[in-house]
Amino acid sequence: MQHELYSSIDEMLAPHCLSELTGANIRTVRLRPLSDREGVSGNQLLAVETDNNARFILKRMSLERDWIMRASNDHRCRSVTLWQAGVLDQLQPELGHAIIGCARDDNGWAILMQDVSGGLLPWDRHIDATANESILRAMACQHARFWDASVLKQPELGLCTLTELIGVTTPGPLVLEKYTIGWDLLPQLYEPDVANILRQLTIDPQPLCSALACYPHTLVHGDYKVTNLAWNVSPQLQLAGLDWQLAAVGLPTLDLGWYVSGFSHSFPAPPARCIERYHEHLVSLLGSRFDERRWQPMLELGLMTTVVRQKLPICSDWVRAGVKWL
Repeated sequence: MQHELYSSIDEMLAPHCLSELTGANIRTVRLRPLSDREGVSGNQLLAVETDNNARFILKRMSLERDWIMRASNDHRCRSVTLWQAGVLDQLQPELGHAIIGCARDDNGWAILMQDVSGGLLPWDRHIDATANESILRAMACQHARFWDASVLKQPELGLCTLTELIGVTTPGPLVLEKYTIGWDLLPQLYEPDVANILRQLTIDPQPLCSALACYPHTLVHGDYKVTNLAWNVSPQLQLAGLDWQLAAVGLPTLDLGWYVSGFSHSFPAPPARCIERYHEHLVSLLGSRFDERRWQPMLELGLMTTVVRQKLPICSDWVRAGVKWL
């Protein structure tokens, strides 16, 4: 199902348009800044409040404000193009997107979403084991649904190339300080052989990108972590995936590695068990399309790419295992 963009925020939030979008009888609409929840990438978040106590979130994005968009050459706004083309709809019911409508916003874009703040997963404490299992299955469903899908080659989607995805965290003027710090501390964070591999692949990721391109591709979220997920939002929305700014075409294990590497204290199961459960789900969903002989290089390349992107202390063994496939 394809969707149309509104020409402006005012048009999208007009009471009659918002009533049509939500199915509610809305007569007045108010906007309020969320000063304590500004987007990490530099975008602007606002609360949309109505006379019937319905509440939504408006996310304003532009190249001028959003460093991730600039660093990843996102000139079309991937979150919007994926929604507009109906790609995000195809992820349901396992993974919702919470987007109600999108609009142009001068030189940028605006995304109107359900308020899923009540279901946002915690980064600083254990997440529920049931939520973790739901996330791993939804991730596998996403990847199986777009396994070698030709729709992902459409230039209108503006998806990240592998070079752009890896390059987002390459030290430079557009990159967050934590990645620059990770680069500077490589000799202290890793053994010399691993630090040398990471330094070389950061300077020239082409050998890694070429290796990744040898295996089946799918729709990759690019930033699959607990802080971009909301769980048990409502009976109609069990799990929502947010912020598709780094959506790319690549190995499914790029998402898997990113997920299991983040905030390890939050997980109810160790990374190895999460990887095992994801693998079981993917095999079940793909059936005869899944080639078990290719799983190990796909996994090890995906995990190594995670370390290259993070540039933070994760696991030296992931790098040593992955480098043999280059």
